[in-house]
Amino acid sequence: MSELLAGKGRRIRKWRHWLHVDHPGAVLPEHGWKLHVAARPSTLATTLRLVLPLLLETGCAFKVISDQSALAVLNSTENPDPGSVGKAVTVYPDQTPEGIVALAHRLVRALSGMDAPVVLSDRRVSRDAPVYYRYGPFAPRYRTGGDGRHELVMYGPDGAEFPGEAGPAYSCPPWARDPFTSATALLGGRFRIRGGVQRTAGGAVYRADDVRGGRSVIVKQAHPWVGEDSRGADVRAPLRNERRILTVLEGLDCVPELVDHFRHGQDEFLARTDLGGRTLGEDIAEHGLYVDPCDSGADLVPRTDGRTLRRLAADLVTLLDRVHERGVVLRDLAPKNIVVDGDRLGLIDFAISAHEGVQCSGYTPGYAPPRQRENPPARVEDDYYALGATLFHAATGLSPVVADRAPCTARTLDCLVGVFPCLADGSARGAITAIPDLLSCDADRQRRAVAALRRGTAVEVVAAPAPRGTNELQLENQLLQRLHDYAFAVDDDRPPAPICVQAGATGIILELLHHNDDTSRAARACLLKRVRRTLERVELPAPGLMFGATGTAVALALLSRSGDGTNELVARLAPPDPGLLPPDPRDDHTHGLAGIGAGHLLLASLLGDERHLDVADACARRLVAGDCARTADTAEPDRPGTGASVARGFAHGTAGFVSFLLDHRVALGPQRHLDEALARWCRTLVDHTRRVIAATRTPQIRPMAGSSCQGLAGLGTTLVKAARVLAEPGYLDLATEAGHAATRLATRMGGTDQCCGLAGLGDFLLDLAAADPAWHDEARRVAAILLTRLPGLARDPDPADRDRCWGTGDAGVLGFLRRLRTQGPRTWPPALNRSGGWGG
Repeated sequence: MSELLAGKGRRIRKWRHWLHVDHPGAVLPEHGWKLHVAARPSTLATTLRLVLPLLLETGCAFKVISDQSALAVLNSTENPDPGSVGKAVTVYPDQTPEGIVALAHRLVRALSGMDAPVVLSDRRVSRDAPVYYRYGPFAPRYRTGGDGRHELVMYGPDGAEFPGEAGPAYSCPPWARDPFTSATALLGGRFRIRGGVQRTAGGAVYRADDVRGGRSVIVKQAHPWVGEDSRGADVRAPLRNERRILTVLEGLDCVPELVDHFRHGQDEFLARTDLGGRTLGEDIAEHGLYVDPCDSGADLVPRTDGRTLRRLAADLVTLLDRVHERGVVLRDLAPKNIVVDGDRLGLIDFAISAHEGVQCSGYTPGYAPPRQRENPPARVEDDYYALGATLFHAATGLSPVVADRAPCTARTLDCLVGVFPCLADGSARGAITAIPDLLSCDADRQRRAVAALRRGTAVEVVAAPAPRGTNELQLENQLLQRLHDYAFAVDDDRPPAPICVQAGATGIILELLHHNDDTSRAARACLLKRVRRTLERVELPAPGLMFGATGTAVALALLSRSGDGTNELVARLAPPDPGLLPPDPRDDHTHGLAGIGAGHLLLASLLGDERHLDVADACARRLVAGDCARTADTAEPDRPGTGASVARGFAHGTAGFVSFLLDHRVALGPQRHLDEALARWCRTLVDHTRRVIAATRTPQIRPMAGSSCQGLAGLGTTLVKAARVLAEPGYLDLATEAGHAATRLATRMGGTDQCCGLAGLGDFLLDLAAADPAWHDEARRVAAILLTRLPGLARDPDPADRDRCWGTGDAGVLGFLRRLRTQGPRTWPPALNRSGGWGG
């Protein structure tokens, strides 16, 4: 690279894994047409030798991947960003149509015959060479999305917005005219695509119509040179393996029929019949758990629709037997690969299956035995382990516990015993008795369990140990260390990270305010720097509480109490002027008037500025008058019996409205028309809570029924506040019932976070403990379940925002554990008074 650029008058800048080559006289527009050259690690050097002289001659700016290892990561199937795969060189050409096309065709001629991965976000210039184009941003410009994350955006001549991020498919803004032409044909000359099922870096899965026979098919696509290993094999190998396995299994009615295997360009496609129905994972989410009548330990009312775990297990064993008789080991039995169509089960996805000693590497974390990570020769017991993990999910609704993509079988069994305590004393009956043996990795025990399932009998259960003890303080320290790592890993060159309370930096700051060590203070300073830098680069977010400007302002106002000068940011983010409310707001706590108003009540208390009370009052009046959009109307309708509700929950519905009006009443006193609305919404809240409590004993209940956002934790927290503010003990009695019902759900809640998981439930139980200290023990039990679901937390050099934030990550879990140990206040919402303010 340096030799090719020597004496060319170019400036080279390194940014992460990229080398930017600037031209002193080039002035790039904000957005325009880009050219991309794709390459494989093994062809990168040759590609650059052919391309760089041409680019230097034209005088355009460009960037190049830094080395082969960086390109290998980019081209890996583990790359979470399919739109970036393959892009070894990005060129910013002269923006005249003639200049773009001319340079593109020169690159095609230079690279004719070269092989490289497909660039999903772009269109290909010619089949002869890996040269692509798309319209995208040259200089990054960001907006804040509804989830608090910052999105690349382009603005057209008329101010219209268009996403700037390279996605998994080509897209072009309406103001840009494509300088190239392209034609669309039937895939393989016979398959018309109806829609996408899945898209990854390695390819896509489509539903299509076969125009020759008129039947519905599934078409799987594999891009060349993605996931390439040292032998040159890539993601096309599993596709070819699947064809081989389907041929071996031909005639079995439980597997798809092979329709075609063909190339289109350099991509390979496999078409097979569509078995219809839905996956087992979707079926469980839609219709609830599989429960045997004798599973009394599950604390559930037995099903009367024949949907038993015993029947599911027997049917799956029959399928495995039929496949094993053909000499095939599936190696990927999991809920996502089992199709349920009425009473019929089917199997799909044979990409890594084994036959006659030939197999492709791969595994589904949690559903494959530990040995499969090393890709040893397959054995039928591998499928028995996967059967146990699948039955575990069907009986509990939980996913097996995984750490660093490796199964934590002992912890998965802890979770099973938590849901079915009868396994601990040896009194268990039904198909659940087979799960410990299936997950044992002991071939004799696994075969014994499968034989029992064939007969429809229980396995003799040796009393399993109760869930092992946990070290909450050790986990606290690990979580705090991970927050410090995240704060200190700030990179000025990275795209701006979220700064909101729910999913960003200020939510982490709120928890770090409860830690007074020097490192936590330094971490807060780093995160505040991130907030300032983000606000310089991104347009102000919408005024919502959890994902927007109001909540960020509240967090920064709290931070200012510790000596950080943030008041000018607070005023910018949440001006105390009712006239600046959005003209068409939502109604909810998360994004809308209920949350914005509640945030301004907090700002009035924190800043001593009563103008914020005027904003809160305006929000309350508009909310009660219905002068806003109903967030619940745009969500999926509530499904009776599942216990989870958008329309009645805290985040987007009634409980959030009640919470805000209670805070408003404390701050501004009773107001007749607001109190009438409060009374009406309280009656709705009470009726709904009673229905959810009753539903918690049915197999259709969902884990979200225990959550803060849509379930009992949020409902109960609001009822505790109502009892305090309105001096009506009946609300506390109902909150106590909700607490008992929620603790029954705790063992089935797979999430550990504040929003949807165990940390939010635990904080609700600690709210109850303020009235009855016995609830502290229940909260500690929830913490033990949480620690079982979090096996060990490794240091992460490149942490994701979602994994560290308050709503769905470490900060929220740490807040609950800290509060459990110290009996201190919630992280969020902050406790400001004892008369009714949040978390008081």
